[in-house]
This record gives sequence, C-alpha cells and structure tokens, in this order.
Amino acid sequence: MKNGIPGNASVQSVERALSILEAVLAEPEGVSLAGLSATLGLKKPTLFALAGTLVSRGYLRKSDSPARYHRGPFCRNLGGAAPAESKGSHDAVVVRTLRALARELRRGILIYAELRDHESRTEFRLEAGSAKPLESRVGRRQAPYSTASNLCLLAFSPAELREAYLQLHPVDEFGAGLWRSESVFRRKLRAVARAGYAELDQPSGWRLAVPCWAANGELLGALGVAEEVGAPFENRGRVCALLIQQAQSFHS
Repeated sequence: MKNGIPGNASVQSVERALSILEAVLAEPEGVSLAGLSATLGLKKPTLFALAGTLVSRGYLRKSDSPARYHRGPFCRNLGGAAPAESKGSHDAVVVRTLRALARELRRGILIYAELRDHESRTEFRLEAGSAKPLESRVGRRQAPYSTASNLCLLAFSPAELREAYLQLHPVDEFGAGLWRSESVFRRKLRAVARAGYAELDQPSGWRLAVPCWAANGELLGALGVAEEVGAPFENRGRVCALLIQQAQSFHS
C-alpha cells in the first residue's frame, strides 16, 4: 500500500471476492466450488480461500451435503440483495442467463440490452472467462446502428418505437459510415427480422444478438455476444444456437 491506496493485488482480491458473492447470490440453490471455478475461471484454491473469508464474515454460508455456498446471514441483514436481484425476478433471470452462457462459451463479452426512453442501452455486461464482476443496470448508451443488440432491438420493437428512434437518430447522421443510407439500413433490419437474430461481422470483431420475449409476446431486450480481440470463436454456429436456446427459455 502506498499513500493509503491499496495495491493491485489487493484490488484484484476485492474484485474476485465480489465476483464470488455475485455468482452465489445469482443461484438460489447455491453453487459448488467447481461451479464457481467454471463460472469465474479461477483456480479452486484461490476460490476456496476467498469464499472461506466470505463465510467467516457472514456474507456467505456453506452447506456440507451437498457442499455448496449460499447467501449468508449478513447479506440478508443488509438493506437489500445484490443489485440484480433487488430489481426483481427479471434481472435475476438475466444474471443467471449470462452466467450460464459464460460457463458454456468461456470467452467473449456477453451483454443484455434494452430499448428505453428512445435509447438503446447496455444494462448488463459480463466478460466470460474473466474474474471481473458482472456489471448490472449500468444503463450505458449504445452508439446508434453500430451494435448487433441495437439492430436486434430495432428490428423486433413495435413499429412506433422503431420510427421514433429513427427520427431522433437519423441514419444519415449517425450511421452513414456503416450503412451509407437509411434505405440500406432498413433492408438490414428486415433481414434481421427474417433471420430471427442480428449479426455483424466487422474488422473490430463478430457480434451477435437475439431477442428476448416475455410470455405475453412483449419484447424485453436483446441478448448479445461479441468476440474479444484476438480470441475469435471456433464455431460461430454453436454460439448462435446457444444464444437462441437461452433466449427461448428466458421466461418459459
């Protein structure tokens, strides 16, 4: 520590402990050490030591048969649950879905986006295979017309919402560099609607997004994945199938 500021190792330990806490809180039935290792991409001895500290401080509770980590008494005594859960069951579903995809894919950047107040926003973000904590309800505005999730939201939203977005963000101003004209962009949206998902393959990487629907047919958001620089997916078809499967079971 220098001048009262914790060093990188201390910060990393805090981030990992918070990732463990988030992973456990997202699983109502608890999670095993092996499950934490698969989800977070950390070695079991590291997880065992950090989880043991969380247990001793009351943030987690450990059951013996089966051996799993659960929400501890101190978490229940706080003013609320983890940020994702405090927003209700919908956010808890999003978190579980992203973590399930992270376990399957082990790489890539996973996001969940929503169209609100005429803006496309990334609300949840998780880097698969990383110890970084899941970002929840960040409300990060997406640049118009440049992401697969933005295209997905526009393609499957009601016409009045889509047209309002296009009026506020003229394609000729916000997307001319990628789409050349509004007519070209509208053809892309129609192609997305026919395919059932949005796909962008650009020099910056491949991106895919699929719509998530409520039981009543309402569009809830878009589930997306992006390749990380230098780490392309070996089988993009499998990635697409996994996202569609997770989206279909979103609220089943």
